[in-house]
Amino acid sequence: MGYKIWPKKCLICSRTFFTDGKKGTITFNRRKTCSRNCSNVIRKQFKHTPEAIEKIRKDAIKVRKENPNIYINSLKKARKAILKNPIEWRRKLSETHKGEKSSSWKGGVSSLQEQIRNLFEYQDWKYKVSKKCKHTCVFCGSKKNIQIDHIKPFAVIFHENKIKSVQDALNCPEFWDIINGRVLCKPCHRKTETYGNTKYFRKKVSVE
Repeated sequence: MGYKIWPKKCLICSRTFFTDGKKGTITFNRRKTCSRNCSNVIRKQFKHTPEAIEKIRKDAIKVRKENPNIYINSLKKARKAILKNPIEWRRKLSETHKGEKSSSWKGGVSSLQEQIRNLFEYQDWKYKVSKKCKHTCVFCGSKKNIQIDHIKPFAVIFHENKIKSVQDALNCPEFWDIINGRVLCKPCHRKTETYGNTKYFRKKVSVE
C-alpha cells in the first residue's frame, strides 16, 4: 500500500478534509481535525485523567529526590549572576553562541568585518551610543526605525588601522569610541554622505 490522499471527517466542525500517508498508520490516525482552530478546541477540552496526573506528580518527585533543588538552585544562581554583573553575564552568553558553538555555524564563511560587527563589544557600543542620544534621531528627533551610524565610517576605520584580525579590532580604540556614533532614523540615514560608504569611501580610502 503506497501513499495516497485520504478523506477524513473533522471531529469538531464535521468538514471533510484530506490527509496523506499510509492508511492505518500512527501519523494517519493522529490527524483528527481539519485546521489548527479546530485542533485548539480539542486541546482546550482535553483534561488529564487523575491517574495521569498522579503519574506526572510521582515522576516529578523522583527527579527532585535524585537531584535536590535542581530547578531552584539553577534559577537562583542565574538570577544572582545577572543582577551582580549584567554586562559580564551578557558577555558570557555571547561567548556560548559564538563561532562553532552557534547553531548557524557554516564553517567560518563570515568576513572579518561581519565577525567584528557580531562581537559583544560592538553590540555594547551600539547600545551606549543609542543611550547617549536617548534613542532619538539627532537630525529630526524621530524615535521610529532608528539606526546606529558611524560618523567616521566603519570601513574607513577598518582600512586606516589595517585591521587583520578580530584582536586587532578589539585593540583599536577608534572602533569603540561612542563619540564617533550617532542615532539616525532610516530616512535621515539615507541622506547622509557616508550612507553605504559610496562617495565618501572612494574619497578617503584607496582600494588596493
